Amino acid sequence: MGIPDSVSYPELTPTMQTCLNSRRAEEIVQAQASEGFRDKVTATPTVKLINNQNGQMIVLPGPVEDDALLSALDLLSTESTTENSKISADHE
Repeated sequence: MGIPDSVSYPELTPTMQTCLNSRRAEEIVQAQASEGFRDKVTATPTVKLINNQNGQMIVLPGPVEDDALLSALDLLSTESTTENSKISADHE
């Protein structure tokens, strides 16, 4: 996995080479993939909005239009419910 050791890039800095040699980026990507699987993310991009005051959450799969994002933020900002809820919206 990754770039073969035999490949060299003329403008590769020592910092970039250290990053390529490290497994840290791979570990981060794997952790994010596991989190997405756990949270049943089915599209990329997916926007997950969480109201940290009451725990309400809205998941918007796929590309999100500006007005849909604003509507979701408005919905989260209302204090009509204090229990966790998950709302899914379909986008084209």
